[in-house]
Amino acid sequence: MDKAIGEYVTFVDSDDYYYPWYLSHAYQSIHEFEYPKFLHLAYEMVSQNKKTRPKFDFLKNDDISIFIKGNPLSCMGVFIKRSITKEFRFNEDIDLSGSEDWELWIRIAAHYGIKTDNRISGAVNAHSERSVLNFDEQKLLKRKLLSLQYAFQDEKMRSIFSKNYRQVESYCDSYIALHLVLSRKIRQSIKYLLQAVRNNLEILFTRRFLAIVKHSFLFIFK
Repeated sequence: MDKAIGEYVTFVDSDDYYYPWYLSHAYQSIHEFEYPKFLHLAYEMVSQNKKTRPKFDFLKNDDISIFIKGNPLSCMGVFIKRSITKEFRFNEDIDLSGSEDWELWIRIAAHYGIKTDNRISGAVNAHSERSVLNFDEQKLLKRKLLSLQYAFQDEKMRSIFSKNYRQVESYCDSYIALHLVLSRKIRQSIKYLLQAVRNNLEILFTRRFLAIVKHSFLFIFK
């Protein structure tokens, strides 16, 4: 970010793909939204058998409530205006690794909102070695606690989202539960899932809840 010379900073990870129209879509949207501080382009997931699916339902401009339910964004697709990057940086605490993007996005969104272009402009390769799939219980729990701690240190963030703290925590717990069940740690997964439900009954009606229940039964009765 320090070495960037353009008006915007964007990102690409080793398992991301820019489609040929990625930058042209960004250019069009930046002008349409009159140089927003925070812009995101839609993307899709590409599985190992080359099947594709959209990562999220269409987002609405400035609907920052999406971050209460977790992180629907990919680093690929994010455009941050360089003028705010001195103030808004990824947290470099190594124990936050895997959640540092959500923690940054929600802070920026609290200050500046988010503009979205729902045309698919890139893809994330959903392979089995992705780093977000390889954490144990204690690491996931530490990530949750640090994410909440760092995000809610921001005064603007607190003023907007303090009333939603339990919801945010609930979705963090359901995220932990999903990763634990995929690691076949059924008992630990159920513990976090129950915590999530106690804090937020809406969890019962999410795809994540259904996925956790489905995998739990599959592993138990396999």
